[in-house]
Amino acid sequence: MLKFLIVLLLVSSVFCKDWELCSSTENDILTVKSVSIVPDPVQKGKNVTITFDGTLSEEIKDPANIHLEVYMSGIKIFTKDMDMCTAQNDVPCPIRAGEHKLRQSFQIPNFVPSGEFTGKITATNYDKKEIICVKFDVKIQG
Repeated sequence: MLKFLIVLLLVSSVFCKDWELCSSTENDILTVKSVSIVPDPVQKGKNVTITFDGTLSEEIKDPANIHLEVYMSGIKIFTKDMDMCTAQNDVPCPIRAGEHKLRQSFQIPNFVPSGEFTGKITATNYDKKEIICVKFDVKIQG
């Protein structure tokens, strides 16, 4: 689950021209320490490896939610809500508080359209406390 959240957040930031936390980091349960992306720049149809270091200040428990919104030219083109604890089975909930390191490789699909996008990803814990919220501007080239 943490792996799924981190991959989702980082996939959105891989192509990002600009991204920022929605609120001050002092309130987020997840604090990002470092992110590395290889290769840089990332290309559609190619593999990318993301290494992430971060700290959870609290345990993540079921039901934890991920909400994703993506806009193109100001028009919402995609929205999705996912249960973080059932979306993937690599790291089952509860996810302990503390240091976490993730290295994930995946291919950027060729079907992703070229263009400029904006979006927002918000993850909340079982008690509705924000795990992390990221706003992003993305430019995808083919």
